[in-house]
Amino acid sequence: MKTKDPLILLLAEIAFDVLTPLIKYAGAASPFKAKITVRHGDADFPLLIVGSAHQPQEDGQVIAVLNPDLDLESAIHAGCAYHGPLLKDIVSGKCNAMVMVWLDAYKRPEAGRTILASYVSRSPSAPKFKVE
Repeated sequence: MKTKDPLILLLAEIAFDVLTPLIKYAGAASPFKAKITVRHGDADFPLLIVGSAHQPQEDGQVIAVLNPDLDLESAIHAGCAYHGPLLKDIVSGKCNAMVMVWLDAYKRPEAGRTILASYVSRSPSAPKFKVE
């Protein structure tokens, strides 16, 4: 992971922590989508996590979106691969930050972790909703 942005590194670490155990138990192509609450700074924010785990190939991809607009949940589909610039266009101005990561479990832990795309808003907003 080459970025030094602490928010992107935090989101990437969460994404890898979610994906790693899923790969062990996933089928050939197991899409997933979840919303969780994460603490960033002094506030709790919703985090949308979308991805796909592949046990036979021992790899997977995750998109983590911090403080998404409600319409982003339906705009980003589980199991779909996105091209970085297209994903940035989809989330631009609609969240505080986003990271897309890929994990190749066949490689050494750090070598198999790749940040494919990232986005950080120039004007982050307060939490938009509470995860129920």
